[in-house]
Amino acid sequence: MNISDIEKELRTSTKIEIEASPDEVKRYVNEQIEDNSDFKSFFDKKGDEYNALKKHVSAVVVDKAMGMFLLPALQIRYIVNQESVSQIRKAAEHLPTDLKVFYAETLGRISHGPKVDLARRVLMNFVMHALAIQPGSSEFSKDDMTTINVITSSCLGLVTHNKKTREVQLVHLSLKEYLLKHGEELYPDAELTVSRCCLKYLTLDSFQDGRVRDSKKYEEITKEFPFVHYANQCWIIHWQSAGDPIDSMEAITLLRNANLVNAGAQFNH
Repeated sequence: MNISDIEKELRTSTKIEIEASPDEVKRYVNEQIEDNSDFKSFFDKKGDEYNALKKHVSAVVVDKAMGMFLLPALQIRYIVNQESVSQIRKAAEHLPTDLKVFYAETLGRISHGPKVDLARRVLMNFVMHALAIQPGSSEFSKDDMTTINVITSSCLGLVTHNKKTREVQLVHLSLKEYLLKHGEELYPDAELTVSRCCLKYLTLDSFQDGRVRDSKKYEEITKEFPFVHYANQCWIIHWQSAGDPIDSMEAITLLRNANLVNAGAQFNH
């Protein structure tokens, strides 16, 4: 269910406007500045210059909040992660007041950043094991896995890490809808890329022996390869969404190998 569906279901219900007060936004913004070690590192100590910049940034973000909380939360995260005081001032002066514009500008910064490939794969619904798949390799190595901090930082605040569930997720439902609406424009090869990653995962050497008969061994494999259920059940969905491309050796390799087909059959639940 997306936001428009929710609005349709609740169209006859009583509506109460909930807005973040300027004081609430200011308190949150000041806390984020205080907790950010990089922001503090630009100053020898918390003197007049530090306090003046903190006050300026806080005032700008609060002024552009427009009653929202998500937007200023994303804005201050973007500001405090700048690499110099001048960049902090510049970022603060050019903040958009529209959430969709902020998403578009952030995705634009990602596309020109040093970690663009990693960020794009995260935003295309990949998980850590999927991110570790290396082209041309038939083995999975934990040495190829990145860290949660690298994943979240590469996406410039658009994904968050839930420490309780250990999930990496988009920062808000509105971002998911934005990506779904503009997905083909932003990532024209997304479905094919995801499908190929799933297929590559399913054809790793670890699955070449076919179906696992021992239940204990099965549990060990699914624990060692947590992406296998998603890869096995969803590669064909992404494949079809990509228009059933006929030139993929990954699909041919999987479907022509009886052991791999049998191995995949056990991961359909």
